[in-house]
Amino acid sequence: MYDSGGETVVLTPEETRSLQHSANLYSIIRTVEHLEKAFVNGWVMEQDYERECMSLIAQFKTLQRALKDKYPDIREFLDEYDLDCPLATDRLLESGVPATKLYATGQAASKAESLLVFELSGHFITLLDAVRLNQRAVDEIQPLVSELVSSLNRVGSLPHDMAGIQKVKEWIYTLNRMSATDELSDSQSRQLSMDVENAYSAFRNWLQSPH
Repeated sequence: MYDSGGETVVLTPEETRSLQHSANLYSIIRTVEHLEKAFVNGWVMEQDYERECMSLIAQFKTLQRALKDKYPDIREFLDEYDLDCPLATDRLLESGVPATKLYATGQAASKAESLLVFELSGHFITLLDAVRLNQRAVDEIQPLVSELVSSLNRVGSLPHDMAGIQKVKEWIYTLNRMSATDELSDSQSRQLSMDVENAYSAFRNWLQSPH
């Protein structure tokens, strides 16, 4: 029961649970965003980050199941509550595991390399999200492709002949030949999506292999 503009509103037990779940989900997403920022900036020890992150991911998955009827896609929840949490979105909805597990940080890799790999994954996801949202304007897509290619070049241990990487780099030339006011055609948009998906898949396979 709560007061709404001087009028008492009585909630059913189901509505009360839903509100509590939504409040907890909001808190978890914001907490994960802060935790990811702390990890990227080196403000938290890796073992502490991994322990807290795994706990938050487990809580998130529990609430995601509890709210699946109201929010089949959690991105609807993010939009409804105006949550701008890209790092949390990547961790909770894309990878589903702590960065220390996904990117083999710690003793196996230098801190600088780990951060570069983390950033590269973010650039892949940002570009893929833009294409999925049907963004086709050259002045919107070109900067994202450029950031991705720059990030690819900064990861020194990444194999130069990795599948799909060269095709992604070729998009820089394609887009640079177009006007800022141009838009990708349907076939170009689908090709870009496939090229980036293939490169991202190869990148993730490389992360999971011994190197």
